[in-house]
Amino acid sequence: MHMLPWTNVVQIQLKAATHSFISPWKTGAPHGSRCSAIIVSKSKRMILTNSHCVGDAVQVDVLREDMQTPVQARVVEIAHDVDLAWITTDSDSFWASDKIQETVSMSEGLPYMSNSVRVVGYPTGGSSISITQGIVSRIDAQTYPNGLMRGARNTPNPLLIVQVDAAINPGNSGGPVFDASGHLIGLAFAGMPGAQLVGYVIPNVYLRNFVASVSSAEYGHRWKAQSEIGALFRGVENPGMRKFLQLKDGQTGVQVRTVAPHSPLEENGIEKGDVLLKIDDMPILGSGKIERDFRGKMVTLPFSSLITEKPHGEATKMEFIHIDGMTGKRTLNTFSAVFHPIAPLVPRFYDAPVPLAGREQFGAQPSYIVLWSLVWGVFSNPMLQQLKGKVPWSVKKAALHRWRDSPDEEVVVLLQGLGNACTMHYDTSTMRILEYFNGKKVRNMRDLARFAMEAEMKQEAFMRITFAPMADLDIAGTENDPDVVLHRQFCQMADQQVLGTNNIASQFSEDVYKHVNEYLEEKGHPTMASNQTTLPAGSLLQTEESVLMSDSSQHGKYLRSTPVLDLPMGEVSQLSALDCVGSVESIPTLEATEDSTEDSAEDSAEESADDKDEDMSESSDYTSLGHRFSAADLERGAASKFTWKSVMHEVNAMEKVDASALPAQGSNLDDLDDGEQNPLLLAQLDQQHWRVRSRLDVHHLQQQLSPDQDSVSLLDDVQ
Repeated sequence: MHMLPWTNVVQIQLKAATHSFISPWKTGAPHGSRCSAIIVSKSKRMILTNSHCVGDAVQVDVLREDMQTPVQARVVEIAHDVDLAWITTDSDSFWASDKIQETVSMSEGLPYMSNSVRVVGYPTGGSSISITQGIVSRIDAQTYPNGLMRGARNTPNPLLIVQVDAAINPGNSGGPVFDASGHLIGLAFAGMPGAQLVGYVIPNVYLRNFVASVSSAEYGHRWKAQSEIGALFRGVENPGMRKFLQLKDGQTGVQVRTVAPHSPLEENGIEKGDVLLKIDDMPILGSGKIERDFRGKMVTLPFSSLITEKPHGEATKMEFIHIDGMTGKRTLNTFSAVFHPIAPLVPRFYDAPVPLAGREQFGAQPSYIVLWSLVWGVFSNPMLQQLKGKVPWSVKKAALHRWRDSPDEEVVVLLQGLGNACTMHYDTSTMRILEYFNGKKVRNMRDLARFAMEAEMKQEAFMRITFAPMADLDIAGTENDPDVVLHRQFCQMADQQVLGTNNIASQFSEDVYKHVNEYLEEKGHPTMASNQTTLPAGSLLQTEESVLMSDSSQHGKYLRSTPVLDLPMGEVSQLSALDCVGSVESIPTLEATEDSTEDSAEDSAEESADDKDEDMSESSDYTSLGHRFSAADLERGAASKFTWKSVMHEVNAMEKVDASALPAQGSNLDDLDDGEQNPLLLAQLDQQHWRVRSRLDVHHLQQQLSPDQDSVSLLDDVQ
């Protein structure tokens, strides 16, 4: 380890829990992980690693090779778009060692091709520090493996990436990569299990930018997002197109197809149809790439990589040509612009465990509101990832393939129905975009919360819901022609019932409570705590606390699961999977994509607007009278024996159900149609939903047991 600052290399042991964006009141079980990191500044107590290592962390410990016991750490800042995070520990003992170098020397610029490199970290295969050696085999630019959809408006421009042939294995994520002189060239973050000796490194140009941003009071000591051009282009390579655009011999470039509102390009008068000829005086090829010299070796890269590698605040020179469609007049437009992050319409990442403040519009929140058994939320990229591609194309098109129009704009969607007679005969399992609520345009979650409170205050008889069109505009609803109408007479108890049956502690998420209280203050009403609601017939006035505790002794036994890098097709054939290194539990996959200047939104057009979200229907079992015992019930009852006598005791102990309301002996409860149930049973469902369901469960079990049956296993006879 000669010349390497090996005492600055850190092992991260952590527990993380994923928050659900489909059922936003839920958090998954904690899972153990292990990654690597590097101390870049002892005085600032700054440890750098990958964001995918510490995302969703609930417990973080750090350990150096010369330490015996790990100490508790915390996440200071996280930047998912460049896959970087700053963590630290407040333990003085961790920093007391004089073996830790004050700073780590970073190499200048990008490494040259065939430069020797060494990867240091704590990968799988052992518990001590590991070093592998290789060379720089490629310099490229890609969208980092963070789950964003290529070609979408909320996906920023590609970033530089260094490919090495040194072994990078699960657990190496976040670990340092050094050159032959011991200078830091970047952090390991990805590998490709289907290929031999293919690993990927985040170059130190992004480490420098990240450290500069979080160290600057001008940026609030936060990383907002990477700078981006805020436009989509298409290549100008076909001779017919070149002739039509009157490009001269030797003149090359790409044509603007759309420009983000309020972006530097729009502010400088750039329009759709203009042609970008040069960037920083470098000619742009018709393919959208530029030729760059890296220490004597020419590499072609996307032109936008020049923008993404620059520190915040640094200007870029642009040269466009505008061609008048009527007169054919050509006008040259040259200017310098300071590019900055473009706020996406759809939030990109869930930034836990760091706060959202300072990164509004970029960071996602698990927001929700339950209204008459329907769950509403804000569409985000984490939600899209959790639904695993089962979002209707109409939602993707409306949310991901347009720019944000105003700072407060959000895409409010129906997440799911929680199963109640109130919403019978409506499709509550398909995600739809909410457009109007009671005839009023819904721009964001704040609007929905205020409109809902207004309706409750006025005790309006109907809740009228209009969705954005899925396909045919001529059959779509309008503000006065709603798609869904619910009546208070049948729905006034719905929220109280579904909150109870689904173990939901609160009708609103914390951020929605702020909107509710804002409305109450304006109307002169008392505000409420986060465990209360003023909706008169839709509240469950109780709290539920979920504590995520884990055994720290399990740290290091597992390695962190990681996202996928989106590589273009071309020189690499049969490319099917690429790993961000850090997990032996699961290996994410990569779909090879064609290399193009503009990613077409039509690639996904074949997706049906009628796609159903199977995951969202998991709670809809409560609409069926044949609902069986839950998995938890089965688990608890598996070891016990139910006798006919014990079943009858349970029936007698509960409140009586009118026998005429129950299905006939021998009926198949699962096959009953809601419309065929008698009115008395429907009334009981409306007022005592969960109690009736329990009684019918026992009734169904009673039908399956014969009187002479002495005992029966609940698991065998009910499952």
